[in-house]
Amino acid sequence: MIIVCSKIWMYLGALRRNIMKIPINKKRFPLFLVIGILLWILLKRFAANPRSYFDNTYDFVIFYWIVGIALWAAFFTIIGLLDIAKTLFDKNAGLTIEEDGIYDNLTIWSVGKIHWTDIAAIKIVSALNTDFLVIEVADPQSFIGDKNKIQRWVLKSFQKKFNSPIVISQRRINYDVYKLMEELQKWRK
Repeated sequence: MIIVCSKIWMYLGALRRNIMKIPINKKRFPLFLVIGILLWILLKRFAANPRSYFDNTYDFVIFYWIVGIALWAAFFTIIGLLDIAKTLFDKNAGLTIEEDGIYDNLTIWSVGKIHWTDIAAIKIVSALNTDFLVIEVADPQSFIGDKNKIQRWVLKSFQKKFNSPIVISQRRINYDVYKLMEELQKWRK
């Protein structure tokens, strides 16, 4: 009974405050986790008999290859697990559009609150057979600067590739990005 009442109260609060919530896609394919597991399999095969992969090489080269594959496998596995945990267990995961801006809480790379005054442009970019909603901001460093080292590295790579640290994949949300772009344009005015 308490849960039902709290959900009704949240819904009524959303109506009063004039917000729009875009849900996260919980059925998305866990690509990073699969890449991490494949690298662990490669590492296991490689570490079992490294001489079959390298003939007449020094031992330190083999060691560096094993360590490199292990580090990338660990990175992709950890990122994949964190991403799945965020997607499945974070009740607030999603995109919330409000009168004063957008609250991005879709991924582990999310930037948080984006005020309408910070947004310079909203566009859609197609890459890797996926449509990405790119929210360009006037000062990207203000969204990148307060993150940890790995998050900064990823957000800077978004900045370099998409000209913005705020990128939303079509596969990430249960909403059409073209419709979302139209909605954001309406809210922005």
